[in-house]
Amino acid sequence: FLQTRIAPLLHAVGEEWAAARLEIRHERFLSERVSDVLRSVRMPFEEKASGPLVVCATLPSEEHGLGLQMVALLLAVAGCRVLFLGTEVPPTQIASLARDLNARAVAVSVSIANRGEPMAGQLTFLRGLLPRRVTFAVGGAGAPGTQPGLKIFQDLGEVAEWGRQLMGETEKR
Repeated sequence: FLQTRIAPLLHAVGEEWAAARLEIRHERFLSERVSDVLRSVRMPFEEKASGPLVVCATLPSEEHGLGLQMVALLLAVAGCRVLFLGTEVPPTQIASLARDLNARAVAVSVSIANRGEPMAGQLTFLRGLLPRRVTFAVGGAGAPGTQPGLKIFQDLGEVAEWGRQLMGETEKR
């Protein structure tokens, strides 16, 4: 459903907004409704989750959070505990929280609007703040193709598989 309905819908709305065929009010209305749906579906899974903790956030200047919501839902369905911080969180605070709570991973979403060097610099900075044991995962249309120390996701199917892998690691311990 996320890959075949929600993601294409969000892409189409983004294209229409960029072409000035939709106004901000239309895009924001849809974004809020989709966010409500994703959160309401995720919450029961989060309540039952007992797996590794994954901190989910976007970095400063990234105000698009629906991709991150989809990632959080997939991780919660897999059984991971999700700490959803939302958008525009300073790297120092993400890293402090990950250390304080002994998080297994940090997941960051980057929209196409934020691809490029400034975001790549923030990603590198955050990776340097995180303990080595913490996996740093990045996805979204603006995610870099490759970057040392980052686990890059190209699609939601890869995120779902990663969530299952994290759970498998936990079961082996």
